[in-house]
Amino acid sequence: MATTTITPTTSPDIIETSAPLSKKAKTAIANIKKPFTAFAQAHASFTMSRAELAPKFMHAYTTWQGETHGTFIGFVRLLNPKVPADREGYRNHAVYQAADYLRRLTQETSEERTERETKLTPYEAMARALALVMRLVPETQHTRLWGLLQEELHWSDEQITTLQSRVSSAAPLANVRPPRGMPIPPLKVSSHPDTHATH
Repeated sequence: MATTTITPTTSPDIIETSAPLSKKAKTAIANIKKPFTAFAQAHASFTMSRAELAPKFMHAYTTWQGETHGTFIGFVRLLNPKVPADREGYRNHAVYQAADYLRRLTQETSEERTERETKLTPYEAMARALALVMRLVPETQHTRLWGLLQEELHWSDEQITTLQSRVSSAAPLANVRPPRGMPIPPLKVSSHPDTHATH
């Protein structure tokens, strides 16, 4: 079983280890050490994208932590021993900041994914509703329908084009299709209520 040691610094929250690591932990660390170092030196020059590196970086950290019970800064110092051991020093160091950014990026991605899967924005709901409408309306009337929407919403051509793109990739709100052989009447413009009508 791996043993841990407390680094004799003014920051007692740093737990590092010098115990032998398993092959699994060594492989995980080796796979991210080079791209992480490049990422820390210059965000624009690393070969692995942030989206690819962040989960691999955290996987290596959790694997290492599971065996050593070391802290996050201990892991960062394993990758780059030049990172200061004291709290104020490492929090102001570019390497630690890069590591912390990757950690936060992974956490934010998870939260954003949960939000996206559990809640639709009004715009997304509109796109999914229109995706259902487009499925029910014959393709020969799609152009007319988009024209009516643009006229009613007072949207620009660019806004309508963006909405069309979103609708084309959106999942319809329901898996409904018109019955075969049933004719669809042509679209008609509904008249606006006469606000000046007398009762």
